[in-house]
Amino acid sequence: MIRIILLGKVVPKARPRFSSRGHVHMPPKYAEWKQEAVITLRGLTHIVSSKVSLQITFVNALRGNADCDNAAGAIMDALVESGVLSGDSVATIPELIARSYKEKKPKIKSQTLIEISDNCEVNIDKIKKFLV
Repeated sequence: MIRIILLGKVVPKARPRFSSRGHVHMPPKYAEWKQEAVITLRGLTHIVSSKVSLQITFVNALRGNADCDNAAGAIMDALVESGVLSGDSVATIPELIARSYKEKKPKIKSQTLIEISDNCEVNIDKIKKFLV
């Protein structure tokens, strides 16, 4: 298992913006956050290419109205661009868990815990009884 901690608030993945001249760009705040995250993650020597389980825990790292799925998307984009993961499709990440924990009076620094486990195989037999 690989454990990574990114300090600071996460800027959730944003939709591309279009300029009046038709150029496509990402919002500056997201682009800056992603660039910093990629630089931090590039220092890691682990490159994971097999099927993995990815758990992302945001601790005081999201604003109150942020979407957890967009924040997880931002983390996955940074993991892929930095080379930690080979991709973010279900072929690479068949299991994804994203959680957010926010203290009313923060005592813990804003941070994101990323846990990547190798050899993830989804066991369909465990969930068949719940399927229609």
